[in-house]
Amino acid sequence: MEEQTWNSHVVELEEFMATDAVNEGLGQVLQYQIIWGNDDTENRDKAWESIKSLIRGLPGSPVRRGIKPSLPASVRVVADSTVNTVEEAANAFFNYDPVIQAVVLQHGKAGGGPYANSTDYANYLGKKARAAMTKAFKEGTWDGTTSGLLANTQTSSEEEE
Repeated sequence: MEEQTWNSHVVELEEFMATDAVNEGLGQVLQYQIIWGNDDTENRDKAWESIKSLIRGLPGSPVRRGIKPSLPASVRVVADSTVNTVEEAANAFFNYDPVIQAVVLQHGKAGGGPYANSTDYANYLGKKARAAMTKAFKEGTWDGTTSGLLANTQTSSEEEE
């Protein structure tokens, strides 16, 4: 692995390690992998593969399929956690009563009609929540913290009264 690529991975990883998503034990293992990759340039690919296997799927992880995340790791952790909360609540809501399933319908652009199941409904709301948080962070109206989300909500509801 080239020096610049390795250093870029390390910067992202260290930012992620500073979040609540990484406990002390995992942080120590990841730090050891960084040291190993820094010291042994021949085995950087192996070190990075090891790191990826340890952090893939964790909230806010810089290791994802597809496009590189545009948000800092600390913000991704909050966004991932919030999306998980939204999706869990949406599943429970959708499954609460069959009447809800009959009246909560997809947007016309998505084909209209009922959602196939609670997972589809939850994923839809999760994507909307993530998009709203990403937009707010990029516009500077949200600081990327959970308390910042709650402060924005309280301000909005106070303005409506």
